[in-house]
Amino acid sequence: MNTVNMVSNDSAVTAGSAGAGAVVAGDAGATGATMTGTTVAGSVIAQLQHVRFTYDEGKSWALDDISLTIHQGERICIVGPNGSGKSTLSRVLAGLVAPDDGSVTLMGQVVCDDESGVNPDAYRAARRSIGAVFQNPEDQLVTTVVEDEVAFGPENLAVPTGEIGHRIDKSLKIVRMASSRHNDPTLMSGGQQQRISIADMLAMDSKVLVLDEPTAMLDPDSRADVLTTLNWLQARGTTLVIVTHLPEDLASATRIVRLEHGHVISDEQQNVTAPDASTAAHELAAKVCSEEVQEAEGVAAEESQLKEHHEYHLICGGIVETTHVHKDDAAAEVGQNETDTDQPIISMKNVSFRYPGAERTPLQAINLDIDAGTSTAIVGENGSGKTTFAKLLSGLVTPTSGSITVAGLPIATDSHTKKPSKRANTKKLRELHRKVGFVMQHPEQQLFAQTVFEDVAFGPRNQGLDENQIKAQVSETLQLLGIEHLAQRSPFELSGGQQRLAAIAGVLACKPSVLVLDEPTAGLDDQASAIIVRVLRELQAQGITILLITHNVALAKQATDHALVLGWLEDNLHKQLELVGIPWDSIGIPTPPSENVGGAPSSTNAKYSWVASLDARSKMLGLLVLMCTAFTMTNWVQLGIGLVAALGLVAAARITPARLWHAIRWFVAMFIFVALLNVLVVHSGTVLLHWGPLVISDEGVKLGVLYALRFTIVVVLGAVLLETTTPVAMTDAFESLMRPFARLGWHVQEVALVMSLALRFLPTLARETIAVRTAQACRGGAVESGNLLARLRALLSIIMSVFAAALRHADTLSLALDARCFEEGLQRTHWRVMRMRVRDWVLLGGVVVICVALWLCRGFAL
Repeated sequence: MNTVNMVSNDSAVTAGSAGAGAVVAGDAGATGATMTGTTVAGSVIAQLQHVRFTYDEGKSWALDDISLTIHQGERICIVGPNGSGKSTLSRVLAGLVAPDDGSVTLMGQVVCDDESGVNPDAYRAARRSIGAVFQNPEDQLVTTVVEDEVAFGPENLAVPTGEIGHRIDKSLKIVRMASSRHNDPTLMSGGQQQRISIADMLAMDSKVLVLDEPTAMLDPDSRADVLTTLNWLQARGTTLVIVTHLPEDLASATRIVRLEHGHVISDEQQNVTAPDASTAAHELAAKVCSEEVQEAEGVAAEESQLKEHHEYHLICGGIVETTHVHKDDAAAEVGQNETDTDQPIISMKNVSFRYPGAERTPLQAINLDIDAGTSTAIVGENGSGKTTFAKLLSGLVTPTSGSITVAGLPIATDSHTKKPSKRANTKKLRELHRKVGFVMQHPEQQLFAQTVFEDVAFGPRNQGLDENQIKAQVSETLQLLGIEHLAQRSPFELSGGQQRLAAIAGVLACKPSVLVLDEPTAGLDDQASAIIVRVLRELQAQGITILLITHNVALAKQATDHALVLGWLEDNLHKQLELVGIPWDSIGIPTPPSENVGGAPSSTNAKYSWVASLDARSKMLGLLVLMCTAFTMTNWVQLGIGLVAALGLVAAARITPARLWHAIRWFVAMFIFVALLNVLVVHSGTVLLHWGPLVISDEGVKLGVLYALRFTIVVVLGAVLLETTTPVAMTDAFESLMRPFARLGWHVQEVALVMSLALRFLPTLARETIAVRTAQACRGGAVESGNLLARLRALLSIIMSVFAAALRHADTLSLALDARCFEEGLQRTHWRVMRMRVRDWVLLGGVVVICVALWLCRGFAL
């Protein structure tokens, strides 16, 4: 594999490794198609001739002898099973990677051929007209503020500052995220992140858009919005290349290219009318999905031994009565009480949840009972709280209020006060994780072993099974999902769909009594999706309770008997539910939809405070000077001045005591520990306590308190800086302050970018660590439990997984920077123009006064 590195002007091509084979049709796209389906000769946008691509130095080929021509204005959908090379082909077409063999022409530029090799300058020029949206949107995010994220690409293209603001407004309105412009995209749901990534490319005004599964994580209405946006782009002449598994994405395609094992097995022109995200498209999608799943299962719906009774419950705002998902006959009414005295396996009483700092409560006053052996789909718009709902049932988060019981275990108990619900103890949570299996939204976060076999064996091994039992259980699970051939492969080398199946296998091998799956078929081909449907039906027949979070209503009909809708029932979701024939009932009073849906925390008060309004340069200089002077404090008067200054800035920053304590608590604990060491080590001065070898003096106590307080002042000032300044603002300020050193040959802009990305991805890696620990806990193993060997094995798995995640993020991030046209030495414009105002000089003047006061007080005795 050749990766084109555009960060340096002396761009080099480096060889990588991995892969699977491929061959192809010739110039099947030698003619283009307009929106009316008429074949015309348009200008060539991309041309691939005999392209081969490998990830493993030629042991296998992801693409093999691919020849393909794409013309301006075409809308090409690339389809095929998982691992067929679709994502690899999309990256070649986006100019993000160079093939090992063959020639590639992009935007009229011969970027690579066998004779002259890779031409970095040609790649750089071509990519300014090509936009790319990746399969995992979080990997494409480079900042922690939505509007800064959307502005990054236009800044790299040197778009004038005023025009950047216009593009931000327009792009965010198109994807319905305008009200979230000040929020942190890294904390949003997967669907919301996908919409932000699409807005990124819209803001760059690309002539070609290459999108890898752009609607896989979206709800029906958001999907309709995106399809409408793509139709609008197609109508204005934008060339679209879309990797997809979804039939509705094919409705307006002018060509459909199908890959299998890296080979193009078909390249068909489509006779389509002017694109319109209409009800007909959704009807076609629903029917096709339903038929394909049934066909792949090999059974008709009426042959199922399970009852085809579907219920639909709407959970919006406050719920007046309890929703009861029960096992009964098809004639039973929705919400009818059972005569059976058995307790429900899942019970939620008055459950509400709000993320810290969020403006709205996605889950509010939910009352719900679910009987054992039922299968329930959880559907709703992006950000409506579906994943949060799953985490509540899995004991991974604690509700703001209310009580939850799962499998007879009280995992959260209502405190009946303003305090959050009481979380179950560790013993009960460990027992819960043996009974509840949770398949996460992003499967790569759930994989941590060296091979697929070892990853799937992690749970059974922690259950104390012998090696023969483990081998049999793992083999049975892998065969159930049709991935036994991947047993000895590294899970980190698999395609996204294969990783998802491996993650599901790891949970199923633990034999849970309740199975919660978050978007298990996102990114899967029809055959793999059908396998999931079959497996879920078999598990339900065995008495396992199924909760399936999905945006695919047709899948919900095939795989489950009941449906719960979280959030507002939007039009397209309503239509799809009717199209697949699921009866429904409304419970509670709906709340109106919002563009800023979801549980992602929005901007806190600190973001709108007096300190936040300061120019980042003055803030960084002033606070860094105060932090440095704190180390020179040697007496109580100086400490008093420092504490007053620090607390004054906290108040001006509008940081609540709870938020401040959350930010500094671990540092304070460490400082107290160091202070105690000082008390025990320093024996000078008057002895206060002498007990055997233990000697405590007044000098030791004073020094311990002094050191603890001055270090606390430092971290408080640091917390003020971080709470009121975005990473983009900090790096822009750093770049501005260091600009004089650029004349000495320093790579100031690049260092600033690295600083920004570090601030952006450190929290992401922390979340990856938590996700792996969560996955281990859900499968009976954790660093905190078990014998020494089990703990070491769990710790090693965490280290390996986080290291692999860091490499994965770094690799994808380099592609994201290329896709956003960032280059070393690039003359960029800046959307946020820094200006020093009166308040900035007031801050700096105050810092000078404090420094003078500290200097004057230096002579006071301790």
